[in-house]
Amino acid sequence: MTKKTLLLLGSMLLLSPTSGKADSTCQGTDCPSTSATEFGQKESAKQAGLAILDRIARAGSPGLRIWTNDGRTAYTVGDHLTFSVTSDRELYVTVLHIDSHGTVTILQSGDTPSALLGIQNRKITLPPTGAPYQIHANQPVGIETLYALGTPLPLQTQWLLTGVTEPFPVLDTGESSSLALRLENLLTQRPEFKGYAAARFDQSISLPTTGDTGPQYTAQGIVEYFTTRHRAIRRPRLDLDIKFEFGEAILTSQAKNDLSEVGKALADSRLSGQNFRLIGHTDDIGSPEENVLL
Repeated sequence: MTKKTLLLLGSMLLLSPTSGKADSTCQGTDCPSTSATEFGQKESAKQAGLAILDRIARAGSPGLRIWTNDGRTAYTVGDHLTFSVTSDRELYVTVLHIDSHGTVTILQSGDTPSALLGIQNRKITLPPTGAPYQIHANQPVGIETLYALGTPLPLQTQWLLTGVTEPFPVLDTGESSSLALRLENLLTQRPEFKGYAAARFDQSISLPTTGDTGPQYTAQGIVEYFTTRHRAIRRPRLDLDIKFEFGEAILTSQAKNDLSEVGKALADSRLSGQNFRLIGHTDDIGSPEENVLL
């Protein structure tokens, strides 16, 4: 069986923080240079924030761990997630979540009632037992990072952010560095935080597939993926493995189903305002003549 990889690239979507509407005028490779500049600024801001948090973690004491579920590092959109933190001593725990676009969510600050890892209970979970909420893997897809900070004194939310009342404060990518710097100043300049601990956990989030017996992606799933709006600039992409009958330029029935779902998605009115690029390449099996036909 010969295989061809199909890559579907969607148009870049810009979300305006003021209007809350998507700007779909930037299409495919025709995006203006300002979009590329803004993308670079977002990515630079994300990496700058992560670099500061890594610096905080390296300067901290050992003994703190954080992980998701059973420790797996790969999840798909919709998966149920539970974050666990353990410590070898009594500490107040703050947990930060950074998605693949650099958006930061404070999942728990040290002044919440469940933040203390005490003598009897050296493990906490998010969400805690009996909590009125659940956590699921969500878009954007890509690599996201969890940071746990354990401090002898509770880290107050008001020390990190001002005027915040929501239970899970969210900071845009551009604010991640300033948050990380405030954290670093608190932990390194105030003597009561001496001996703090820190830990990091990375995990990947991907778009779910429908399994081996059905198409790799459903038309509905493709449409939802390419119409999801995020507070970041990103060109979404979808990879498909398209298989042909062995020695022939004839699609397998599975490949026909896969391409049919892609076709339905592209014909959907919700994608009418976007442009797409189809990029393909063959594997290294077969002669050049065969692969030209593929």
